[in-house]
Amino acid sequence: MARGIITVSACRVVENKEEVLGSVQISINANLDLLRREISAKLGIDPHVSVQLLLGDKFLLGPGSLRDLGIADGSKVTVLRKRGLVVTGSEDNTGMVWDCRSGKTTYILKGHTDVVYTTAFSPDNRLIATGSNDHSAKLWALENGACVATLKGHHDCVTSISFSSDGTLLLTASWDRSAKVWRLPDPPSLHGDATEAKDAPMCVLTLDGHKDGINSAAIAAHGRTIATGSLDGTAKLWNAADGSCTATLQGHSASVRSVAFSPDGQLLVTASQDMTVKVWNVLSGALKLTLEDHKGSVNAASFSSDGAFIVTASRDRTAKVWCARTGKCLQTLKGHTDTVFSSSFSRNGKFILTSSADGAARVWNFGVENSECSLNIQGHREAVRSASFSNL
Repeated sequence: MARGIITVSACRVVENKEEVLGSVQISINANLDLLRREISAKLGIDPHVSVQLLLGDKFLLGPGSLRDLGIADGSKVTVLRKRGLVVTGSEDNTGMVWDCRSGKTTYILKGHTDVVYTTAFSPDNRLIATGSNDHSAKLWALENGACVATLKGHHDCVTSISFSSDGTLLLTASWDRSAKVWRLPDPPSLHGDATEAKDAPMCVLTLDGHKDGINSAAIAAHGRTIATGSLDGTAKLWNAADGSCTATLQGHSASVRSVAFSPDGQLLVTASQDMTVKVWNVLSGALKLTLEDHKGSVNAASFSSDGAFIVTASRDRTAKVWCARTGKCLQTLKGHTDTVFSSSFSRNGKFILTSSADGAARVWNFGVENSECSLNIQGHREAVRSASFSNL
């Protein structure tokens, strides 16, 4: 081992057999991030696709040298492409990142001092965003789990967080009655909380007009329109360029808990404490459909990536799948034992993800007639307020 240079082999496991994909030479004193980059380059992996490394059956995590992590000359590490990940946010004040296939925790995101209400992956899968009752939002590097930025500006719980489709903007909403648009640095820092002005996200727009706190906010894929849903019982549409309110959608009789656009940005779905879900025409502001079948407050609603289905989550302990064209309830997902807080489809439309006050998140294999729970994710000590799929 000349001058501390070691050889590390990258492997994959196929039908319980280990297959070596390639080897790299690297200093024993190098860190884990450098090893990831060297392996990605060696294997020709797209640099925008994060990878996770395992030594034996343990995920390689944290700072320190390869020597500190137990890697030696001749070590073999298993490579997992981070395409099937889930991030959860909990009342235990943490976020967790999970591998969908194994159900193993890859990172615990520690830094918030109160409930983590909302979570999201960036479109390129490089960042995770979280929002908390500690009045802040945070950005984390998926590559190493480090907090790379803390966004301060809201004066109450950050209830909703989402990225624009091109990943350049972050949208936050709060019970302080405002939503904010933040411009992200390019490229984002991936190595420690940004302190320099050029590396820090900058608030470029504040949306203010609701009469009570905002529960949810979303930005359409085309980037021109923002929607918000409020405790005041209304949803609003906003011009993303100048922050002007273009429409107020009235029809719910209680708090609007969730808003989400269809993939083409032409429709908006709203979920409410009044136990209904409504679908609106974004251009005209006209009500198109009302979905009624839940027996409790509806906490979340979102479209599938093809726009054909809507999935909802409710206080009645169920999630439901609906036809987005007719509003017909197609199936009810039962298994959680307490309020279901969030529900969403995976990008490929094959899975549904739910989170619950019962302390678990569930992954469901989606079928139009029947969906089966394929993974029950447990690890948080308290209610799971949010769960999101990765985007790749």
